[in-house]
Amino acid sequence: MTTKTFYYTLLTIIILSSCKMNSLRLNVTAPAPVTIDKSIKNAAVLNRTMVSKENSVLDQIDKVLTFEGKNLDQDGSDKVVSSIQAELSQNNRFDSVFVLQPDSNISLGGLAFPAPLSWTMVDSICEANQIDALFELSYYDTDMKVNFTTVPVEVKPGITVPLPTVNSRARVTTIVKTGWRVYDRVNKIIIDEFSIMDQLVLEGRGLTPVGAVNAIKGRYDAIMNMSYNIGIDYAQRLLPLRFRVSREYYVKGTMNFKIAKRRAQTGDWDGAAELWDKEVDSPRRKIAGRACYNMAIINEINGDLDNAIEWASHSYVDYKNKQALRYLRVLKRRRAEIQQVNQQLDY
Repeated sequence: MTTKTFYYTLLTIIILSSCKMNSLRLNVTAPAPVTIDKSIKNAAVLNRTMVSKENSVLDQIDKVLTFEGKNLDQDGSDKVVSSIQAELSQNNRFDSVFVLQPDSNISLGGLAFPAPLSWTMVDSICEANQIDALFELSYYDTDMKVNFTTVPVEVKPGITVPLPTVNSRARVTTIVKTGWRVYDRVNKIIIDEFSIMDQLVLEGRGLTPVGAVNAIKGRYDAIMNMSYNIGIDYAQRLLPLRFRVSREYYVKGTMNFKIAKRRAQTGDWDGAAELWDKEVDSPRRKIAGRACYNMAIINEINGDLDNAIEWASHSYVDYKNKQALRYLRVLKRRRAEIQQVNQQLDY
């Protein structure tokens, strides 16, 4: 067999194999990246980023050098805090999540992670507000870098000959940096310390470099929108993840498989399962193995992972369906993840 013939044969096998199965998409849940004790039901978000007096001079210099607006960092940090509060509040993981008002007794942060609050301070805050955990926005900072270039243009003064000149183009890159810390009052541990950074690039043109920067519109609103999304992104670290996965099921082998395929395509999965169930005792071992595999699929669709695992095991152990062995590993991993999610949510 020549090399070319070999590859044509291999491609044919792959195509024929893929035609045996159809794909479907399932919604699944995975544990949150940050494990929060299930006893924690009430929490608050603390904005610790307001510039303290000892940092005020440095902050003013930073604003001048980076062309920041007067309240850009303060407004941005408030936007981050409000978004994480909103995201966590609409999820049933917590009974209540609210934003704490600034407290003059709390030491504030600068441009990096401040020292953690003492557990005496954490206990005092939690006791006063009847909460079990504290989500701290430890720092928030915007850095801006401006690159200037010149752009050749022609100016037409009245009806005279166009005059060559140049415009300035400003490319402004704004980097938003945030840091988070989560205090678990119940177990007296800091369960997360995490940084998120994002950037925004805008351009403007003008007769002068200053005019080019001033021509940039919507920067403030764009930074506020970015800040809001940063809060949502961090909230996802504290909540179980929901996403879609792909699964495959057999659609060929007997007339029952063909009819079941059409039922599945119309959303009648129970009707498809009735036909697959008729083939699980087929005298043709390959058909029986495929039917058992498909029965595992329908059980996962219905949320019964224990039965899905039994059917997948049956397909592999009794009928040597190698696809079932791979699927069995996926199912066992999913079951372990769901058990972890249930522990986080206290179901």
